[in-house]
Amino acid sequence: MIDINIGFDLDGCIADADFTFLRLIDLIKNPEDKLKLETEYYANRKLKLDPSEFIADTDTFYIVTARPSVFKAVTMKWLSKNNIKPKGIIFIGYGDRDNYRNPKPEDFKLISCKIAKEKLEVIKQLKIEVYFDDNF
Repeated sequence: MIDINIGFDLDGCIADADFTFLRLIDLIKNPEDKLKLETEYYANRKLKLDPSEFIADTDTFYIVTARPSVFKAVTMKWLSKNNIKPKGIIFIGYGDRDNYRNPKPEDFKLISCKIAKEKLEVIKQLKIEVYFDDNF
């Protein structure tokens, strides 16, 4: 049997996502309220795709996400609740940058390409052979 390194995106792939709702959260001015709502949002995502349906017992899988790293704790709790046990979860950190979710229309493609390039670097470093993502 061949062992394969497999990678998955998180939001929109493993977890359902409502990017319109996230954009609405971004409009909230109070940082504490915004953080509370977004934490609640990530804690209550529904499972969209179970990675175990795509991997063999000998395969290794990783999650590579642009989700802001400030939500690492809620993410790890959500993964545990859904019995998802990747070898590693990599927050590429793009989600920590300003205007990540609310780019100007002319910047959307540029930001998407930057995220893809950063994910690709991680994919290469981890020697991931198959990668599932909802955006690319």
